[in-house]
Amino acid sequence: MSSAQAERRLRLAHVAQVPPVTVVLGDDHDAATGDSLVLVRPGDALVPPARLGPRRLAVQLAVSGLAIRYLHRLLEQAAATGWELDAMAALASELERRCAYLIAVAGRLPLQPGLARSSRRRPRAALWHSGVWVYGAPANDLAEQLAAGARVRGDALFASSFGSTHRRSPRRLVATLAREGVAVREVGGRMPAGMNSPWVIEALAVPRLTAEHLGALRERFAAAPRCEWCALPVIGAGCRRCAAGALR
Repeated sequence: MSSAQAERRLRLAHVAQVPPVTVVLGDDHDAATGDSLVLVRPGDALVPPARLGPRRLAVQLAVSGLAIRYLHRLLEQAAATGWELDAMAALASELERRCAYLIAVAGRLPLQPGLARSSRRRPRAALWHSGVWVYGAPANDLAEQLAAGARVRGDALFASSFGSTHRRSPRRLVATLAREGVAVREVGGRMPAGMNSPWVIEALAVPRLTAEHLGALRERFAAAPRCEWCALPVIGAGCRRCAAGALR
């Protein structure tokens, strides 16, 4: 066989690479052109399943704001390293459960219905921790709880603020976070979706995940047993994505 014939056969054996999964927020699900993972925020409309063409999986999240922005970026990193759609959907649910997220506002919290009751005369705050919402305590106490748990676990800490935080309540919360070693970054632009408040302060504690760690997790999710209902990888006792009450 000539070298030209061998080269031609090698070209015919070439297989095009599969494009990475697209990670989108609920409002942008129609913009995805390939397989897509849709992150559904509290209050988002239901995401219709893809009828034809590429696959689409939706993951209903309980957190909002800063926490969703972090999850979005991390899942995009996972997609860029070759994670498959099923594993990424399971990873999204597991990551959310391992985040600790504090949100404090002056008005109504854009969270689950049980947390929507509020008085406009006093700030409201809630802490997402271990897969449940904790609320009723002052925002400063919740901030100290978040920071203390992050130190024990070795988590990374972030905080941001929107709007006017010169009033006494947000100033005290910013000072509390500063004492805990968390600098609050002022974010310009419009208020996050669903927030109807003159100010919003968020803090987030997240696991420190390196590229190597994501690679090891990819292998673990690929080898994990599958949910008997939705067929996604299951890490732990049960599937967090498709089971009723998985957000509580």
